[in-house]
Amino acid sequence: MYSPLHKNLVATPLHIVPSPTLFNQLKAVNGQYYLTFRSACLALGLLEDDKHWDDTMSEAVLAKNSSQIQNLFAIVISFCQLFEPLNLWNEYKNDLSDDFKHKLQNEYSDLELNFTTHAQNEALIFIEDQVLSCIGKPLSDFGLPKPHKDNIQTISREYLQ
Repeated sequence: MYSPLHKNLVATPLHIVPSPTLFNQLKAVNGQYYLTFRSACLALGLLEDDKHWDDTMSEAVLAKNSSQIQNLFAIVISFCQLFEPLNLWNEYKNDLSDDFKHKLQNEYSDLELNFTTHAQNEALIFIEDQVLSCIGKPLSDFGLPKPHKDNIQTISREYLQ
């Protein structure tokens, strides 16, 4: 997909890479070839990685307020152009879904189910709703798992089995 960000990423290494004659030469850094201009810019130190956002999420987790953590994650996904959003999700998915897990455990206390997957799906639904309301894009546009909207029906099916 071509975007203004892509145009800037192509132009940025032009100031750093000496005498490139092909666009693909802009993707080579210190003898290593990168598949994307973004990866090459990151290797050149022209872009920040997601460490700043990882640190931000880590600090937010200390507050132990899942809804605030979910809102923060939605904002970061929507506006901060993460390099690897899936890594940030994988790192914090338990914290992002903690309130949903407790709610499901209380609601279905008579069941012997592992609610972690269901709770993470509920968190994804909530976060996707936030991102959709902010910028009109689904989580799948950021490489994140697509939430399943029929989560409660899945719990009911597991209960019947």
